[in-house]
Amino acid sequence: MNPQLDLYSNIGEIRDAVDTLLKRGKPATAAELQQLLEQVKTQGEKLLSQAQQGYRIILNGEAAAKLIVPYMPTNTETARIMAEATAAMQATVAQGVKETAAQVQEMRTIRASIPRRVPIGSPFFGFVNWQSALIAFGVVGLFLALAAWQGSKKAAAEAKAEQYARAFNALSQENETRKRGEDQVWKYYPKVAAKYLPTQ
Repeated sequence: MNPQLDLYSNIGEIRDAVDTLLKRGKPATAAELQQLLEQVKTQGEKLLSQAQQGYRIILNGEAAAKLIVPYMPTNTETARIMAEATAAMQATVAQGVKETAAQVQEMRTIRASIPRRVPIGSPFFGFVNWQSALIAFGVVGLFLALAAWQGSKKAAAEAKAEQYARAFNALSQENETRKRGEDQVWKYYPKVAAKYLPTQ
């Protein structure tokens, strides 16, 4: 078995399959392309298997080119295919531009139909009218009045505490003075002290 001949026969089979598809005059179906792809894959796996078993494959580039080049599309055919593809792409882009322009116009119409200002039908409490300002200032005034009342309560409590402290100091001084007087009476006049003063 000659690997080089196998390679050329495999290429010939692939060429014949491509030639059959080109001569039909209509595009190949996905199933036909898949079948051709499977054939190429099978033959490639076969050649790879042979190479892994130790066969040496020598590719003659000139002979391979002579087999493939006659079946490649000509410049005229390539130009025709490119022109068809360009025309199809231009038609798709033109359709997309028309659809986009229609969508833009629809968006402009929708935007124009939305009013810039919407009147508020029911009473709204906020800083938009004098009632809301009156409520806000009333709340602030209430807080200030409560703060002033708390301050006056604190001042009154402090004044009362100071008054109690003065009264306590005066009472303490009076008790101290009385105690000193009693001590002196007990010291100098014990009989009178025993009769009129509580016992010590």
